[in-house]
Amino acid sequence: MQSDIKLLSLSVIHRSSELQARVELNQEHVSELREVWRLSVEISKPILPAVVVFKDGQGTYWLADGFHRCYSAYLEGIEKVNCDVRLGDARAALLYAIGANKTHGLKRTHGDKRKAVLMILNDLEWQTWTQDKIAKHCGVDQGYVSKIKAQLISTTEDVDDKSLSSVTTQSEERIVSNKDGKTYRVIQGRKQLPTLQQQLVKVLRELKTVLSAMGSDAPVDLLVAVNRSLDTDSATIAQPSGQSSQHAL
Repeated sequence: MQSDIKLLSLSVIHRSSELQARVELNQEHVSELREVWRLSVEISKPILPAVVVFKDGQGTYWLADGFHRCYSAYLEGIEKVNCDVRLGDARAALLYAIGANKTHGLKRTHGDKRKAVLMILNDLEWQTWTQDKIAKHCGVDQGYVSKIKAQLISTTEDVDDKSLSSVTTQSEERIVSNKDGKTYRVIQGRKQLPTLQQQLVKVLRELKTVLSAMGSDAPVDLLVAVNRSLDTDSATIAQPSGQSSQHAL
C-alpha cells in the first residue's frame, strides 16, 4: 500500500472514536508517552514512530493507528506529528485499526481483542470472511473467533413467555345488583385476539430458534437484526392480566 510520511497538524487529523479498536485509552501509557514527547522536544528530534492516517477523496485524514500518541501529544501542547499517510476512506482506516497493535505497540487487553473481533462480525461485508481470515486479521486464534460468534448468537435474553401469550385480556366494567338489593361494580377481564405486534414477535422468536440451531453457520447480520427487533418489541408490549374484582358502591 502506497504511503507517504508527512508532518501534519493534530487539528486536521480526524480522531473518531468509531475507528478506535481498543475499549479505552490506557492513561498510564498516555503518561509515559507524554514524557517521550517532552524528551523529543528537548532534543529536537522525533522519537516515536509516525501515526497511521488514511486520506480520502475529500482530503480528510482519518486516524487508524496512534490514538495514544496523538492524545498524549495534544496534552503536551504539541501541534504537529509525523504521519504515515495512506490513501483510503474511513472504512479503510477502520479495517486497518482493527488489525493494528497485534504485533507491536501497547499490548492489547482481552477486551481489546474481543472488540476487534466484534467489529468484524458486526460488519455486513467482513462478517462473510472465513473464521481463519478474521482470526488472522484480528491477531487471535480461530477458536476465539468461533467462541465470540457463538456468544453473539446466545447472549440476547429470551423474551418473557408471559408477554407473548396467544391471547390478551382487556378489563371491562359493569354494574350489577344482588338479591338483597346491594349494588356492586364488577371489573372483569375479557379475551382479545393477539395484536399484530405480538404475532410478529412470535415469528421472530421462531426464527431466532432456527438461527440458534444453525450455530456458527447462522448469518450474523440476520441474527443481530432479529435480536434487536426482539429487544425493541418485547419492551413495548403491554399485557394486562385478566382479573375479576368487586367493589361495593
